[in-house]
Amino acid sequence: MKKDVYDLSKPQESIWLTEQYFKNTNINRIICFADFSPKTDTVDFDILKKALNTMIKHNDVFQTRLFLDNGTIKQYFCDFKEFDFPIYEISSFDDFIKNECQRQNIFNLLENPLFEFKLFKLKGTNTGGLLANFHHIICDAITTAVAMRQVAEVYNSLISSGILPEINPDNYSYIQYLDSEKEYVKSDKFLKDKAYWDKIYETVPEVATIYSNKKVQDSSINCNAERATFSLDKEIMTKINTLCADLKISAYNFFMAVFGIYVSRASRLNDFVIGTPILNRTNYREKNTLGMFISTIPFRMTLNDDMSFKDFVVGVAKDTISMLRHQKYSYQYIIENLRKKDSSIPNLYNILISYQINKAADDSSNYVTNWLFSNCTNNDIDIHIYDFNTENIVNISYDYNINKYDRKDIDLIHPRILSIINQILENKELLLKDIDIATPDERIQILNDFNNTKVDYPRDKSVVSLFEEQVKLCPDDVAVCFENKTLTYKELDRKANSLANYLKKEKVLPGDAVALYLDKSLEAIVAIIATLKVGACYLPIDISYPNDRISYMINDGNAKVFLTSSELHFEGDLGISKIIVDLDSNIYKEESTEFVSNNTNSVDTAYIMYTSGSTRKTKGCNDS
Repeated sequence: MKKDVYDLSKPQESIWLTEQYFKNTNINRIICFADFSPKTDTVDFDILKKALNTMIKHNDVFQTRLFLDNGTIKQYFCDFKEFDFPIYEISSFDDFIKNECQRQNIFNLLENPLFEFKLFKLKGTNTGGLLANFHHIICDAITTAVAMRQVAEVYNSLISSGILPEINPDNYSYIQYLDSEKEYVKSDKFLKDKAYWDKIYETVPEVATIYSNKKVQDSSINCNAERATFSLDKEIMTKINTLCADLKISAYNFFMAVFGIYVSRASRLNDFVIGTPILNRTNYREKNTLGMFISTIPFRMTLNDDMSFKDFVVGVAKDTISMLRHQKYSYQYIIENLRKKDSSIPNLYNILISYQINKAADDSSNYVTNWLFSNCTNNDIDIHIYDFNTENIVNISYDYNINKYDRKDIDLIHPRILSIINQILENKELLLKDIDIATPDERIQILNDFNNTKVDYPRDKSVVSLFEEQVKLCPDDVAVCFENKTLTYKELDRKANSLANYLKKEKVLPGDAVALYLDKSLEAIVAIIATLKVGACYLPIDISYPNDRISYMINDGNAKVFLTSSELHFEGDLGISKIIVDLDSNIYKEESTEFVSNNTNSVDTAYIMYTSGSTRKTKGCNDS
């Protein structure tokens, strides 16, 4: 018979929903091991079993059992029963860990323990340790670290003195947290927190993403992921910590700002959201309670390119403090409220940055711990910055969805992050717009290799025919991009075809000139290709030119059509009687997106350029 029944906490509810979305996966599996081999010659596995059972007995979260009550997930806490943990004899520690990470360990969530411990012994020795599998619905990073410490404390005490130490003497219970959540929802604090987050998300920014070079991306929903891990050495961490102390900010704020700059550049957005997990333990009791507390803050970042890094990171620190004051109000509440207004709103972020300096083991411990990767992520990319063993070597792991990214994408990201860090360490007053996200090696490649544009090409083919061949070869590849807009080859071709049909309707013939009074834009590229498709040549006009020069160039070049944009204004009358087409209007967009190009060849005139001359009048020259 069940004891008292409880609803899931909001953090647990988030895990349950993720579980339903990614069924039969390791998405919520937390894997951790404590290896006694490097520091202990002999492990007493009977005592280690007793230590494990002691830890489990004194923390009620490990007695959690889930069940469905008329289709609604609920939980209760059963009585403790001692476990007999299996011992696995292994020949290779690395192979054992690798196999565990790759193994599908799907928890049967209903009416079953939500954890699993394995003891492992190195073949031919009496050393080894323990490996833990937890379901995220009962466990977070703090819980894992504290659980491992408690096991080690009991084990060490029994080994040294035979005395069973007191574990969780104040009887901190996850049930207390569940009760406090009920009180919170009825409190004034809940209403104040709600008002805070409602104001932050009065508008919803575009979701940021980091560009990928991967060509084929599976559109099916899955969480398959791989991990790439890099380390920041002690020297660079010392410099980072010195800068943070100088600016009175935390290392967390520093890394959030650095990655925020990169995400902004990579996504071409100055307003976006990054998910960041927070402890969500707001008092002493909760900080010493085992269970699932962790929540995610949707950290809204706004960047001003003319701001210095120093001012930006100090702003990030202030925003962090403000958000932490309202951290009790879960992300689930925020997204539920937004979807009441607009059900189409997706997740606010698909990039998550986690900062975890959880000391599961310290220098005096007789074991070494590590968290293992479950090969799953529910975001495009999770970035984990962590140190679990007080080594002062900070690791950065990139867990990337293999549908979205290849390893080579990640191998490009990390050096760029290091480059940004080094620039900031040299000059904290550097303006955001002056921070170069390209690495020194990439800058050399851009200058020396990419600018080496000498290339052989078919001399008998026109620009139009070469472009149309490219459309057939890779229609869905990005052809042009400007600011945060892009066009694929197919999209560019269809737009150019519509405009070419319109120009043809306006009697533009092969050899005619078409004046382009346009700023840098996607429309300018569309206009150039459309002009070439009808066999005409284009005459570019700088929008900074005065009217008399514009008028002279149009008349002298005998332009038949004047293509412009409604966003561009010029004072007075240009004194021309040409056909003026506003590319921002729908005047040509109803034309067919199919067009049979004229038989242009590689020696036809492509454009007319005007240069300044000794007569003080611009002079036209053409090229093919």
